[in-house]
Amino acid sequence: MMRSTLFAAALFSALLLVNPVCADDIMILGAGSADSRKTQAAPDGKMREYATLQDALDDGAITGGDTVYFGAGSHGGLTLRGLDFDSPVTLTSAPGDRAHFDFILVGKSRNITVKGVNVWPTNGQDAMGAVLRTLTNTDAITAEDLDIRSVEAASDYPGWTEDEWLANKHNGILLQGTNSVVRNSRVTGAFNGIAVQGPRNLIEGNVVDGFSGDALRAIGENSTVRGNSAANCVKVSEAHNDGIQSWSSEDKKLFHGTLRGITLEGNRIAEWTNPNVSPLRCGLQGIFIAGYLQDLKIRNNLIMVTAWHGIAVYGGTNVEITHNTVVHPDGLTDRKPWIRIEPGRDGRISENILIANNIATAVKSGKGGIQGLKTANNMTPTNMKGEFSSLMTGDMELSQRARSIDAGSAEFTTTETDILGAPRIKGRAPDAGAFESW
Repeated sequence: MMRSTLFAAALFSALLLVNPVCADDIMILGAGSADSRKTQAAPDGKMREYATLQDALDDGAITGGDTVYFGAGSHGGLTLRGLDFDSPVTLTSAPGDRAHFDFILVGKSRNITVKGVNVWPTNGQDAMGAVLRTLTNTDAITAEDLDIRSVEAASDYPGWTEDEWLANKHNGILLQGTNSVVRNSRVTGAFNGIAVQGPRNLIEGNVVDGFSGDALRAIGENSTVRGNSAANCVKVSEAHNDGIQSWSSEDKKLFHGTLRGITLEGNRIAEWTNPNVSPLRCGLQGIFIAGYLQDLKIRNNLIMVTAWHGIAVYGGTNVEITHNTVVHPDGLTDRKPWIRIEPGRDGRISENILIANNIATAVKSGKGGIQGLKTANNMTPTNMKGEFSSLMTGDMELSQRARSIDAGSAEFTTTETDILGAPRIKGRAPDAGAFESW
């Protein structure tokens, strides 16, 4: 296998020498594809072909706006460093079979999109703790339509033993830079699925299938987690499993400082959906927030878990928890999973809290340390199965006899659409929960 490692100084100087008039297409054939570094041009006279990505960069062939295609097969580990483009450069698979990388690591780079490739370790090595990782000195990196796995056969995870889970312990995607996106990708059989630590990042439209830690993490300021699906968690360590987790930290102290501007909306979190049930199945918590968060929005999420914390916020100010559906997958109504607000772990008061228009088994709040709490139009049905079209098959739109129809208040509706993108108000008032059904 080959590893493409791109270093800053010489390569960046080479890029500056190129003054293209239009975007180009470049083909990377793979190591061993040609005896020479550079092969002849493609028949159309435009696409240039190279044996390796390093060759293309050494030749000054890649500039902002270009698309770089990788041929089918494995290209080893991909490390991108020191690539600062004035407009996005797309790295993707050539038409036909998808290209494969052992890992992808991006550092000190800007305006790179990695799209439509497969990434999983073949020799146990990942990108410094994740199968795909961007470092703090990156900006505007996009990961789209990726197939990320802890190992190639990760879809076998329901049958894995505890030792196999621990042996395959790789995080899926970790974005530590700024203004970055992971979209429409799939992470299978990972420890932690997708995490963003840098500011102004977006996790959108992804699937995390099988995980032993947390499915999604948002700990970068002004970041959004939207329209993702996470399911099928296992318990193989003392760490508690969360569908979505967020927390504040300051000077490397957990739960100190303030994390601002997190939005969690339109996500689906389910403890288990795979027809093959693992004996290691966890008791999943839905959305768990710790430390102190400011301007936090949790809305239009569907959460089906068996642990107490369906949505729990331990410390926050200006918090909106609206139009969520939080239920036990068996339709139980014995108080869990609940929606809960508490003071911060460091004792700070939670204030200016809105919990409205939700469906949940219970809505709870701490006896002290909370100011400005408003709860309104929350539904806690005693017949949870009868509230939905088919809770047991996961069809969570409201049934025609649901008490939650028109039970919300427009005063507390801050989104124009529901979890499916349907207009939020169809009747005389918004429905409670994540679905606007009638």
